[in-house]
Amino acid sequence: MDKWENCTKVLIDLMNKQGYHVVSVFDGEETHTKDFVENATSTDEAYIVFGRFDGNLDGVKTVDHIGFYMVWGNETYYSINDYTVHPIADKVSDQFYEYFESRAKLYN
Repeated sequence: MDKWENCTKVLIDLMNKQGYHVVSVFDGEETHTKDFVENATSTDEAYIVFGRFDGNLDGVKTVDHIGFYMVWGNETYYSINDYTVHPIADKVSDQFYEYFESRAKLYN
């Protein structure tokens, strides 16, 4: 697994722990609704949208969205370049930075 795939998986895991799941990935050309890690890392940047579902079993209706703009090529801990203004996004962005900053020698 390359480091950008790992960055994507760490972000997804951190957001899952907050109750959010990937809804779509925009790779600069197309919006994808499956194969999120592969599509997020297929270009130099991606916009990953997470949603929190309303509890229905079908999971169709989301009640909240958070997006992260990722740019691959920066240091791993700086790969989040922008995100939706939201307290969960702030928290996850900090956790993401701390995770990769503490492992900088392994990933950069």
